[in-house]
Amino acid sequence: MRGYYLFIYLLLFLNISCTDQSLLDTASIQDEIEESLYISKNTPSESNLIDNTVLYVGDSLNLYSLSSKDKSEYSAIAVKWSLSGSMGNLNVQAGGKNAVFSASAIGEGSISIESGSLSKVVSIEVRAALNTAPVANDLSVSNFYRGIEETISLNYSDTDSDLATSCSSSNLINLVVTEACSCDGSGLCTIKLKALSAGAASFDYWVNANSLDSNKAKVNITVNPIGASSEDQWVKVPKNAGGYGLDAFYVMKYEAKAWNDTDSNGNIGSGEVNSSGTSVVLADSMPISIPENQGWRRISPVNASAECQSLGTNYDLISNTEWMAIAKNIETQDANWSSGTVGTGCLNTGNGSNTLCGYNSASDPDSGVSRDPKAKHVLSNGSEIYDLSGNLVEWVDWDISTAGFQITPLTCYSNWQNISSSVCPSFVASDIVPNDPSLDSSHGIGQMVVRKASNNGALARGGSYVNTSATIGLYSFNNYPSSNYVDNDIGFRCVFRP
Repeated sequence: MRGYYLFIYLLLFLNISCTDQSLLDTASIQDEIEESLYISKNTPSESNLIDNTVLYVGDSLNLYSLSSKDKSEYSAIAVKWSLSGSMGNLNVQAGGKNAVFSASAIGEGSISIESGSLSKVVSIEVRAALNTAPVANDLSVSNFYRGIEETISLNYSDTDSDLATSCSSSNLINLVVTEACSCDGSGLCTIKLKALSAGAASFDYWVNANSLDSNKAKVNITVNPIGASSEDQWVKVPKNAGGYGLDAFYVMKYEAKAWNDTDSNGNIGSGEVNSSGTSVVLADSMPISIPENQGWRRISPVNASAECQSLGTNYDLISNTEWMAIAKNIETQDANWSSGTVGTGCLNTGNGSNTLCGYNSASDPDSGVSRDPKAKHVLSNGSEIYDLSGNLVEWVDWDISTAGFQITPLTCYSNWQNISSSVCPSFVASDIVPNDPSLDSSHGIGQMVVRKASNNGALARGGSYVNTSATIGLYSFNNYPSSNYVDNDIGFRCVFRP
């Protein structure tokens, strides 16, 4: 019996010993499992663990250092970061648990992390940036007027910051292109157009950047009417012309003609425009700007002002400030000088006695579409305007800010002489003097006269076909006896102020 118990005791002993050894072996294996380091991108998570990655020049990548023993749970850990290769920059964030890699050059290398004896290396390849097409954007334009050349700047974006080098247009509705779409060296793309009539207009455009075309975008335009008829011709005077701080405004391209719309259809029919410009019935007529027929004359400045205002809101007789803004803009354009260079030779004086700088027409006043080039001046925006220097003297409102026709201040008088603000203390240089004050009548700018009379001061500017060669010119300044004065060589033109 004792032998039986001894046998059982030996079995129990052996079983306990084996169990203990198994526990020891398991603990030993667990101790041999080492902690490992990992790198994840974008977020510190198992799903974003990487061993290598491909980027493109310009890309950036957020990287995070993680540790884990059994790949079942990962925790952020501060490590030492290092970059091998010259493909970009590695910016380690505070605490050392993450870093930002910015790819700046094509190449291959690696990013490694270390913590004690542990390390992890991730391969990095940086490739050339992918070229994406630019994106053209739809536009809406409202400050557009019938018959006026306007420049539209096109709008696009490019994720690669590529600049557009060319552009194209198509599907023009109620528009004509006056200068084809083009892009300058800084990526600004523009197109110049004219609207044929008031109402809606549109066109499509696209740009090309880094040899890739954009999508087609649409420009929708609201075209506003201007003047009395769809045949009325006006020009745009650019903002701050002559340095006077004025907003852009519009002025008749030609001296005003007298139009009687007898059939009330808004179109200029045969015989509806007074051919001589005289004996006009004020109540039946309205001012219009067309090349044909002689200018509306023998009209007082008060009536000329009223006729301009009859065209609608914001229409008026041209003011002295606006005349000077136009004149100074003209003065600084090479094309308006006989030599082709500003300040050399003389400014065009148009129809009159100064045949060196102008011409003498076979009929006075001159008119028609085939005009002598010396009747024309060009503004800085390319607009062309006729007869400011000659043909007819034109009534000018002295004060742009006061309603109704205003005369000039009367503190002095003078016979014809070269233009100078010293002639009269009430006139400052900006009222009368050219941009270059050294210019005189030999340069085709004209002269000034301030007549002595108790009711003097009705101002007309520019020259006429009866002026002498010295007194005709763009800046000619002529005071007439009263606001009711009329003469055969005095006309007018209107402006529109949006």
